[in-house]
Parts: sequence; structure tokens; C-alpha cells
Amino acid sequence: MAEYVYQAIDLDRPAVRLLRLLKESYMDDIQCELFDGWIEQPEGGIAYDALSYTWGSTEKNARITVNGSTMYVTSNLYAALQYLRLDNQDRIIWIDAICINQVDDKERGHQVQHMSKIYKEAEQVIVWLGRGTGESDFTMDFMKQLQENNMKVKHGTRPSTISLGPGRPDIPKNRLYEGMELMLRQPWFRRIWILQEIANARVATIICGRKSISARVFAQVSSIIGLSPAPHCQAILDIMPGPSRQKSWWAEKRNLYNLLLKFRKCEATDERDIIYALLGLSSDAYNSDLLLPSYTKSIKQVIRDTASFLLFNTDQDNSLCAFLDWTLQDFLDNLHSLSSAVLESAAENGQEVVVKRLLAMHKAGTYPRAGGRWTSLHRASYNGHETVVRLLLENGATLEAADREQQTPLLLAAKNGHKAVIQLLLNKGAESEAQNRNCRTPLFLAAMNGHEAAVRLLIEEGAAFEGKDSAGQTPLLSAVANGSEEVVRLLLEKGAEINYKDYHGRTPLSLAVTNGHKSIVRRLMDHAEYQASLFWAAKMGYETDLQLLLERGARLESRNSSGQTVLSCCAERGQMAVVQLLIDQGAEIESESDSKRTPLSWAAEFGHGDIIRLLLKHGAEPDSKDKFGRTPLSWAARAGHEAIVRQLLEKGAELESKDNRYNRTPLSLAAVSGHHSVVLLLVARGADLESKDSKYGLTPVSWAARCGHAAIVHLLLEKGADPVWKARVQEDFG
Repeated sequence: MAEYVYQAIDLDRPAVRLLRLLKESYMDDIQCELFDGWIEQPEGGIAYDALSYTWGSTEKNARITVNGSTMYVTSNLYAALQYLRLDNQDRIIWIDAICINQVDDKERGHQVQHMSKIYKEAEQVIVWLGRGTGESDFTMDFMKQLQENNMKVKHGTRPSTISLGPGRPDIPKNRLYEGMELMLRQPWFRRIWILQEIANARVATIICGRKSISARVFAQVSSIIGLSPAPHCQAILDIMPGPSRQKSWWAEKRNLYNLLLKFRKCEATDERDIIYALLGLSSDAYNSDLLLPSYTKSIKQVIRDTASFLLFNTDQDNSLCAFLDWTLQDFLDNLHSLSSAVLESAAENGQEVVVKRLLAMHKAGTYPRAGGRWTSLHRASYNGHETVVRLLLENGATLEAADREQQTPLLLAAKNGHKAVIQLLLNKGAESEAQNRNCRTPLFLAAMNGHEAAVRLLIEEGAAFEGKDSAGQTPLLSAVANGSEEVVRLLLEKGAEINYKDYHGRTPLSLAVTNGHKSIVRRLMDHAEYQASLFWAAKMGYETDLQLLLERGARLESRNSSGQTVLSCCAERGQMAVVQLLIDQGAEIESESDSKRTPLSWAAEFGHGDIIRLLLKHGAEPDSKDKFGRTPLSWAARAGHEAIVRQLLEKGAELESKDNRYNRTPLSLAAVSGHHSVVLLLVARGADLESKDSKYGLTPVSWAARCGHAAIVHLLLEKGADPVWKARVQEDFG
């Protein structure tokens, strides 16, 4: 069977398609006929029902027959058709998924415009909630009984509302609650299009499974049984046919803004429908040309048009909010304070005309926002929109408003170097020494980001340029770190402290060297002391900068706080090329630190074999001792550098050298530290297995046993260590 193909309808007139649902038994296939019709038919026109339901899954996997052809629908719609089909007669019904060609955007837009009339002209609107359960059946039966009792004529009148009535026996309310809540949780109560469908219904019937009830009764049951539905569910109950329409908010506040507030949590397959579905219900936007449903518009354009309509009551100019770049969720989240939110965005984008109109109409957004958010003044200042900043200040914007990072508008303007805005804010009395959470002032931020003109202006206005941030940095240090040469030059001209050190001991020159800012290094070297920078360049391995510092007069034998020379420092860090440079420049090979350690000692501890080779080549003493009597061999053995130990031994290092603190030999130190390969090497070279320290009288095997190094214990015993230890070792290690 061929798939159904839609024939075009007349889009210049209020044309519709209607569906004839053919009578059959419940188990037979769904048979239908589609035919053309008209909205607002003359007397004697075709009567029809209109279905209000949810599509559920968008997957169309259920097959029906339409005009002898195949059409696929969603499983929820198929279930609804099964329950709606009558046994003894055909039913004429309008169903959007079948009666509208969903792939034709023009037809969809046309039908959306007429949706309210389609449902208003229907004999009844049938609300399909879905398949029933035991709980929903129980509650629906209760409603039916309640309806029958209350529809009886009392003294010739019919009550406008229903009630339980006097003498009503106890009802299991928990079960009623459960059934009612289950129905209120159905997807129908979340779908945006049902609002227009139910609000325009003259008469409506609620169907859940095989149970049905008048919408007039359904809408009142929650209050009768004492159940409080969620706000958006209650708002839907309020617009169902019945007395609630005349007594609720519906009768008074049906403008588009209020509808969006009440139903912003509803859902739609197409985001644009969150707005389009409410137009026909609204008292102010139902015939708006600006908001005329069009599925050729993007969601962003629909949002911009809607914001323009709500804020400026315009039906023509859609350019006012063209700068908005909101998602639908952004728009809905901002509804409660729409004028302020749009003002903030307009200020951020420099939209002078919009800002002026909003300030004149609403006086919005000139105060600090809750939660430390940026105000409109923050946004305009950050982006340098001077005219907008002036407008906001003239309308009472808070000059010193701070965000959650303690940033004022002046701090933001300085951060981005907007000189004109900085001047304007200062003229209005902004605090030039305001600090953000990191204790950074406007001048600090301008310097850090390389805005020389802004820094100059702030200095001329009396701003301090020696302030420190939370890391102990000054504007000069920050400008140096970021390579802002012009700012560095300006601050030096103004007398900034050039030899100041931050909390990490870094000076401007050392930072410039570290970050490779050569032009700044040269500028600073005309002013600064070089020694600290010399160590930074050496440790980082910057040969060129080191050479430059030495040429400018830095002392080769300068020492750091530990008494290390530059050569020792580089030997420790393994900077081979710099070590070579320093030796070529005449650095002292045997220079000693405060602990009398030589460059060779440092290189041995950290395993830099190439540097050891170079130092030995230039005459370094292999058995030099530090203040504790440890030799380079001792340090290498203790650290486990087998190759270095071998290298030093080959150069004649003393195998049995002892420190002057505990008389420990290299073998003892290697055994204590668990370096098996070093122990093996030293033993092979003839190290004394029975040497004892002076504090505990322990031999290498004793230390290995005490420290739990079983493999070394076994090795030393195999090599002839005191057999007295064998029994203990077997007991301890097996």
C-alpha cells in the first residue's frame, strides 16, 4: 500500500483538513478518511471534535490507513485513536499530526495562526491523557459519581460548582491523591500546545484510558479533595471550561508576558512553539504582525521579536533587540526581570538607543544585581562604551557596585584599557584605589594587561604605582611578567622600585630573564642590581641572558642565600651548557657553599654525569669534603647513582672515605638507603664490609638489616660480612 501524500490546502483562506475516524471494533486496524473543510463554517456546517494530546515519542512506528494509503503515527496517537473510535458510527475529528502537513513550514505557520479558532469552533475538545491505571480509574470513577450527584437539579437550578455534599462517607483520600497526581504528571500537562487547545474549548472531555469525565468537573476535583497541584498544573486547570475561567487570573491577566511567566516550564518539540502557542491566547499579541508565526524564523529572531514586543509595545520594529544572543532558556530565565536583563545586554553591546529607551520607560538595571552579578554599568565599562556609561551614571547607576570578585566598573575599564571610560568614572568620583579580591587596583590591572595610556592617566590622577597584590607583586613586576615593555618604561620613568622582590624572591629583572623578554631585560639592566637575576638565568639555563648579565657587570662569584655560587647552583640543576659557559668565564671550580659543598658535590648528589666529567676535566677535587666530611662519592652512593659512583671511582675517589659525623663510608650510606646496585659495585671494588659507624657501631649489613633491605643483607653475607648476622637474618628474612 502506497504512503499517503498530502494535497495542498488553500493558504489564502481559513482552510483545514478534517479526519473521519471510521467505526470499527477495537481490535481492527484504524481506517480513516481526510477531507477539506473550513473554519467558521456557516449554519449547517460539519460538526467536528478536536483532539488535545501529546505526541510522546516522535518516532512514527504505528500504521493507520488514510484514504486507502498508509500513514505512520506515534504510538500515543495510535492508542488514542483506538480508544476514540466509536462502535456504531464514524467520528469527525481534527488532529494536528494528521490534519497538518508537518513537513510544510508554510502550512504549519498558517494552521498555527488559526489554531485557536479550530478549537473554539469544535463541538468538543477531547483531552487524551494516555492509558489508564488502577489508580487513575479509581479517581475517574470518583469524579463520575461526583458529577452525577451534583448535576441533579436542586430546586429547579443546576449548581455552578460541585462539592462532596453533606453526609458523604469517608473516602480513601490517599488513593484519590495518588490517582489525581498520576494524571497531573502526564505529559499532556507539560505540552505547550494544549494551552491554546483547552483554553479555547467551549466544552471539553478528559479521557484517561477507558474512563472519561467533563473538564468542568476535572478542574475542580483537586480543590475538593484538598490537593495542591504544581503551579503550572493549577494554571492549566484554571483555564479549563467551567467556573474557574471566570474566577481565576485568566479573566484578568491574559497578556503575553503573564502567560509566558505562568507556562514557561511547558515543553514543545520546536522551541519556537513555546511562544507561538501562547499568541492566540494572549489579550495583547493575538493579532501582532511582528509575532506572526513563521517557521522560517530562527529561535533567536523569535526571541528578539518577542522581547521587542514585551518591552517597547512595538508591532513593527524588530531591530530594537537585534543584539540579543539568548537561547530560549536564557529568555525564560530572564522573564521576571526582563527590562533589567535586556538593559544589561544592551549596555554590554553599546546599544545607546535601546539603553536610553529602557531607562526612560523602566528605570531598570541601575542598581547592583543580587548574587554579585555584573550591573549594566559593569558591562558597559568593561567593553568601553563611553556614551552608555554616561547615560547609566546620569540615571543613578551605582558607581562603586562590586561583583563577587570585588570588581568595580573602574577596575573593569582599567583592565581593558578603556581610557575615556576611566576618565569619565574618575570624574564622577570613582575610587582610584579600589581593590578586587586579589588586592589589585585599577592601575595594577592596566599595567598587567599592557595598557600604557590607561596607566599614564591613572598615575596623572594620583593613583599609587607601588601597591602589592595578594601574591606580593607590584604593577612593575606584573608588567614585566607579561612582557609589556611600554608600561615597564613608563613605570621606570615614574620611579617604580626596580629591585623589589615578591613573595617568591623574584625581582623584575629575574622575571624578565625567566620569561625571555630580552628587550625588557636590557631596559631593566640600565637600572637594576644584577645578582638575583644572574641566579635566575643560570638556574633556568638561559645562556644568552647569563652572558649579557656578566657583560653588564654581574659578579661571577655571587652567592645565593645558601652561599652557593652560580656554578654550584647550575651543577645542582644539571645546566650543562651554562656550567661550560661559567667555567669558560673563569668560575671557581672549588667554590664552596656555606656547608662547604663544591660544584662537584652538588652534581654527584643529583646524578649529572656530564657535568661531573666536565668538572673533573677542569681539575675538580674528587675527594673534596663538606662540613660533615662527605665526599662526592658519599653523596652519589647515598643517592643511588651507580654510574656516578663508577665514574668517581675511576677518577681515584677514596673508597673508604668517612664522614666526620658518624664515620659512615659510602658503602654504609648505600646500604642504609637500599641501593643494591651501588652496594654490589662498592663491594666489587673492595669496600670494607665491617666498617662501623661511630654512633651505633653498626656495619653496612647491620644497617641494611635494620632498614629492612633483605636483598642487600643477603648480598653482604654472601660477600663475607660478619656471619654473626646469619642467624638473625634467617630469622628475620628467611
